[in-house]
Amino acid sequence: MIEKEPHMQDIDQRITVLRATEKDSKDIWVWRNDELTKQMYITTDSVSWEAHSSWYEKSLVDPNRYLYLGFINDNEKIGMCRFDVDVNTNTAQVSINLNPQHRGQKFSAKLLSQSIAKFSEERNTDLVATIKKSNIGSIKCFTKSGFSFDREDSNYIYYKKSTNKLSFRFIGNACGIFVGKNGTEILCDPWLVDGVFDGSWCHFPRLKTTINDVKKVDAIYISHLHPDHFDERNFDFEKSMPLIVLDHGPNFLIKKLTALGYTNLIKIKNEETIDYKEFKLTMFSPFSKHNFHDATVGNLIDSALLVSCDGVSAINANDNTLTIESASMLRERYGPITLAMLNYNAAGPYPSCFDNLTEAEKIVESDRVLERNLNHVKNIIQAMKPEYMLPFAGSYVIGGDLHFKNRYLGTITWDECAKWLIQNNVSPTKVVLLRENDTLNIDKGISDKRYEPLDLEEMKRYIEEDLSKIKYPYQLEPVPHKTQLIADIEKAAKGMGERMGRFGISSTFSVVLNVFSERYQIYPNFKHLRIDEEVGHKLECKLDERLLRNILDRKSHWNNAEIGAHVSLNRTPNKYEPDLHTGLQFFHI
Repeated sequence: MIEKEPHMQDIDQRITVLRATEKDSKDIWVWRNDELTKQMYITTDSVSWEAHSSWYEKSLVDPNRYLYLGFINDNEKIGMCRFDVDVNTNTAQVSINLNPQHRGQKFSAKLLSQSIAKFSEERNTDLVATIKKSNIGSIKCFTKSGFSFDREDSNYIYYKKSTNKLSFRFIGNACGIFVGKNGTEILCDPWLVDGVFDGSWCHFPRLKTTINDVKKVDAIYISHLHPDHFDERNFDFEKSMPLIVLDHGPNFLIKKLTALGYTNLIKIKNEETIDYKEFKLTMFSPFSKHNFHDATVGNLIDSALLVSCDGVSAINANDNTLTIESASMLRERYGPITLAMLNYNAAGPYPSCFDNLTEAEKIVESDRVLERNLNHVKNIIQAMKPEYMLPFAGSYVIGGDLHFKNRYLGTITWDECAKWLIQNNVSPTKVVLLRENDTLNIDKGISDKRYEPLDLEEMKRYIEEDLSKIKYPYQLEPVPHKTQLIADIEKAAKGMGERMGRFGISSTFSVVLNVFSERYQIYPNFKHLRIDEEVGHKLECKLDERLLRNILDRKSHWNNAEIGAHVSLNRTPNKYEPDLHTGLQFFHI
């Protein structure tokens, strides 16, 4: 075996990288004015001590400049690595300069790599480098450290390096973009424009991102049909855009996309894993029929997506709420999971739309639902044991005439969710928070921006002064003809009963519809009721007749009207039967 020279012994173990301090100024100045160094710098002139001292003093306090020194044998300096962050492009220009006394000792690549690792603990940016074509040593150093060729001109070669194996740029609600190590982008569930669920659902904070800002992605994942995930009003992409969807069960989403002319559907079956560019993608059908109530049919449409890249993984559960068993399965079969993106809110009419409750009772029930959901999220985290958790999806406020229902929706902000989880000890999992266009380095759990907490007072003001004034689309339509509406209600009631029978759905409740101040039973059979006629166990419903007309004509959907808080409900006794509300989704002609 060839004996190494003393200065080559155990280089990897002996390099320590630290932030530069005031006492390092003179050494860095001397190295900078070395003759060979000057030849390789973009600016080849010598630098005076006065100019250097002024620059160095400012550099140490500049939040976008990072200077690192490498040491061996505890205090022997081998060189400096510098990072200059451009906040507009979210990149950092990297340069390295060795102590001339340590050239030729193969320290440069290790110093660069360890400096990048140290820098990445503090900032989440891609890296770029500009190197003279004659600087063969630096070219070898940067390429060995993972930099790849970007472009060149007559004097320089430009290199780039992504520090992220997998990242996620958040936009709003369940929308964001996964970015792989090679730059491939997968957009998730683009809802960008207020007014889904028949006009009532709105974003807070209000979004700046437009559909044109996300049209250049490589693929789109659509989790399910609900309009806060698939907003058909504004889903305007090239028909050849790859669309990632779950291939499972009675797939209304695939039918809709095909009818709209999209030709490149990537269909993934339940628990199937495929390779897509640098990603591995695994999809899951609904983890349960209902997490908190017994259901015969329950959830038919939701999906979840597990995205993996280079050993880093994120489960985008969106509205497909996990069970404790499925959370454990993900950890055991696909783990460890780096990031869990979990819904923490309710999205339904209870208790905000139930007139059998007093306002005080609605507030009590809203708090109970919240506590139930948050405890379930905590249990999922403890079963899955992800390194990081992002409160995700189910983020909305109600605008228009129904804005008063925000008081008891059973929802909170992601800030409040994070506070509850931290107070209730989900460690060692770390809860991370993002605002619009913040990018999370999933591997390290670091965002590229300092998080700015939500302003709850601003949210209240925005709802009261701005969102309360919006009009729902159906409010601009003419009132339907009563005789025809009643005839179509009877027809729709008969069809609903038949479809419920085919799916094995039954209920102990009668469903009563209040239309033009008259009462009609629509389940289990159609009947015109006296205004005071009792029907035993009942779910009595009232909604704007214009919206009802749209539901009957399939321009709107009963489930969307419920989720949008447009249906006032009165339930006796106050018992939830999920299958009954599933059955009401068949109410149309």
